[in-house]
Amino acid sequence: MIPVAIGLSVVDGLARTVEKFRTTGIGSEKPAVESEFGKVLSEIASSASHSVAAAERTSVAALNGKASTREVVESLMVAEQNLQVALAVRDKAVAALQEISRMTI
Repeated sequence: MIPVAIGLSVVDGLARTVEKFRTTGIGSEKPAVESEFGKVLSEIASSASHSVAAAERTSVAALNGKASTREVVESLMVAEQNLQVALAVRDKAVAALQEISRMTI
């Protein structure tokens, strides 16, 4: 369960980072177009979080004899795949932010 907890904290951190760096416009004006990139990152983070939770529920159901081994393996594989996507996107976002911070003005 430790890797799942670490993965969830990474996904939650990604979601917080998206909210932190979202632009709100100048003064009280809001941007005309909503941040599509922020929405995509938010959806990736929530998808990973939901799939990990679903995998945990399926695992508990299997322990209670209500789910088959195949169902557990399928849900864990989906959760792992979603978590890998979220981590890859997070890594690219962090690399991009680091690159921006190194730029000379």
